[in-house]
Amino acid sequence: MLKRAEVHGLKADDFVEKAKGLSDQYMAPRYPNFREERGIKLEDYTEDFAKQCLRTAKMIWERALEHIKNMILE
Repeated sequence: MLKRAEVHGLKADDFVEKAKGLSDQYMAPRYPNFREERGIKLEDYTEDFAKQCLRTAKMIWERALEHIKNMILE
């Protein structure tokens, strides 16, 4: 989705890798073998990891909101 957003002018290259990690968290509960295929262990799910995911989501939200506001004002 971020790659598509870049086509519309949203700069996301500085956090694409973090966003991929966040996307993994969306996919993991939906596909039983996903964690195993990606090498993600249950022990990897820590409070710090959860906080990092929240920071990444917030960063994406804020960047998208700023971009939308700028588009409206143009």
